[in-house]
Amino acid sequence: MRKLLFMAALVCLAAFLMGGATLAWFTSQDTNEGNEFIAGTVKITAERNLGDPIPGPMFYTTREQGNFSDPAWPDHATGQWYPGKTETRQLVVYNEGSLHVRLNGLSAEVTGIEDPTLVQDWAEKMNVKVFVSSSPGSVLFDGTLDQLLEGQYPTAAQPFIGAQAGSNLHLSFELEMDTSAGNALQGLEPVVAFSVYAIQA
Repeated sequence: MRKLLFMAALVCLAAFLMGGATLAWFTSQDTNEGNEFIAGTVKITAERNLGDPIPGPMFYTTREQGNFSDPAWPDHATGQWYPGKTETRQLVVYNEGSLHVRLNGLSAEVTGIEDPTLVQDWAEKMNVKVFVSSSPGSVLFDGTLDQLLEGQYPTAAQPFIGAQAGSNLHLSFELEMDTSAGNALQGLEPVVAFSVYAIQA
């Protein structure tokens, strides 16, 4: 009887030890003191019209809508829109993070028009082309403004911005009122702000 109990105890001990070995296998870890791992960062900032920080919109009808960071900043108001009118503004995008990035999305917001239906109608008649200023063939977007009002819209091209200090990309935003725009869109004073999005390259 003692022999049987002893053998049973050995079997239980063996099972416990095997379980312990299995547990150690799944939770095994090692520490190498002195190593440091730092996650990279993705961060972009921008300036409108080649120098004015971005708190203001890129396209505005009157100077008062411009929201300048400096009251002395030149007036880039578009004035009243009419069919066929075209305006172009610049945006300089800076890579302030530690990782290389690619621009991969655009969006827009329209204010200054109270009626949501008129906002939609106006945006549908506004043609937008966004491209790299130094390379007009590198087009990020070519469509109508209403497409960009629905949130982040993927860009056709994904231009690269390196992670070196001061790395940047100059973009041109061309806004044109379609010649088919009707009388209902007269007298509006829209303000258009664009946003750009980046992803780790």
